Amino acid sequence: MVLVSTIRDNLYKRLGITSPSQRETDRVVEALYAGIARAVADGIPGLAHSLITAETYGQSSDAVAAGGHSANTATITLDAIPTGTRAGDLLKIGSDIYTVFSISGSAIDVGAPIKDQIADATTVTVIHRTVELPNTGPVLRVFDLTNDHALAHEPSGFARYGFNQGTPKGYEITYDRDNSELVVGLWPAPDNATRLAVVQSFAWDSLTTGTDLPFPASALEAIMERAIACWRSWQVGGVSPAELEASRQSVKDAETGLNHGSTQPIVRDSLRGRGRRH
Repeated sequence: MVLVSTIRDNLYKRLGITSPSQRETDRVVEALYAGIARAVADGIPGLAHSLITAETYGQSSDAVAAGGHSANTATITLDAIPTGTRAGDLLKIGSDIYTVFSISGSAIDVGAPIKDQIADATTVTVIHRTVELPNTGPVLRVFDLTNDHALAHEPSGFARYGFNQGTPKGYEITYDRDNSELVVGLWPAPDNATRLAVVQSFAWDSLTTGTDLPFPASALEAIMERAIACWRSWQVGGVSPAELEASRQSVKDAETGLNHGSTQPIVRDSLRGRGRRH
């Protein structure tokens, strides 16, 4: 565990900044935030993440309330919104399928006006294809526990699967505007309730210089070198190719000791000799 402010102070020392101006302080902190985010995205071992289990709600039905829809409007009021319905789910009415754009009370907005009026008491089926996550941290992996396979990240899954239902093959990440939460959506939409395991990283929107990072000390070097690389690339007037190459090499060197099991340690026969794998 280490405070972000402690890493920031160490960055000042490495960058040779003794009396930072407010502008320089802001740039160093932003570089540090970027370094943390990049280290997580690069899969540096030991960085904090959560393993979350979640489940879609299968399919559920309700009916259009009295006067619940008028021609050329996008809002459909139901007798009650089925539990687990959220933006991104699918709404089946007769042979037509709509997407849930937003929800307010017992009304569902499908985003665009529906030309013909939907009669009162018409059955509406919600095809649940989404699960909400506990925070806005990046999603690293999604595994379908019900069907026992990993899901591919497919942000354009609709273009591939349309509104067909079946065993999920991929997932997308969207933002639920109504609840201000991150959402995992499955493609194709599942036929039945589907259990998922989701690996989610630290929520960066809560990051401040006072945050105590839940990371091991061994991972800090990887964060520091990425932050330095960001800071150098943002320099006014640019930096030399040699400096950029030095940053790239430092980032690689910082990872060597962290990739346990994939990279064997290097033993040098002499100070000037080439390294050999132990």
